[in-house]
Amino acid sequence: MHRVRLKLAKIDKTRFLSHLELMRTFERALRRTSFPYVITQGYSPRPKFSWGPPLMIGASSVSEYVDLFTKGKIGVQDLVSQFNLNLPEGLKVIEANYIDFSLPSLMSLAAVALYEIGVEVDKDINEEIIKDYLDSFLSLKKVKIVKKGKERVVDLKDKILSLNLSKVDKRKILFRAMLSLISETISPFQLVELILAEKGLNLVQIDVSRVELYGWKDKSLTSLMNL
Repeated sequence: MHRVRLKLAKIDKTRFLSHLELMRTFERALRRTSFPYVITQGYSPRPKFSWGPPLMIGASSVSEYVDLFTKGKIGVQDLVSQFNLNLPEGLKVIEANYIDFSLPSLMSLAAVALYEIGVEVDKDINEEIIKDYLDSFLSLKKVKIVKKGKERVVDLKDKILSLNLSKVDKRKILFRAMLSLISETISPFQLVELILAEKGLNLVQIDVSRVELYGWKDKSLTSLMNL
């Protein structure tokens, strides 16, 4: 048995697919290929694969990870080509690589996510003001968030590894944020709400894209494709 790791892009209309819908779409595409994939045992056998952390609905991504288990070794270029012929528009395999079969699961490896967050607010704003907003927000030790209908307190230092301002253009702001995936997490959508609420800005539009998923290797953050 072999284990091959795939990295997918999920953009345009497919960003509104739930994680379950994404899994089903991927499985349908897999069944249309000629790959000798492994089937699970039990009452309802299915292709054997495992996914990384689910993405929130409405966000796009160029770093969706899935491990596929096969009975034989397939050329990675053929694997990428066949998948992309069978996946719908907006879903695309962008990289594939064989990995050690004994490695931990993607879910257990994933520790940090890098996001680009594009925001439009209801009035013009300059870069210095936004920088002050970020400094003020990051100086808070703890914040309250609502998750699954319950209010919870999270420690910002544990959850936000970095939060940087990339660009400001009148009412549009672009952030890059590295957020922890361990325990009580803050989503990019929650993060923006917290920042804007702190200074009384109203959100007009938000676009979130997951750029990469990382795990720890030799005390350094490393892309899941390289773990």
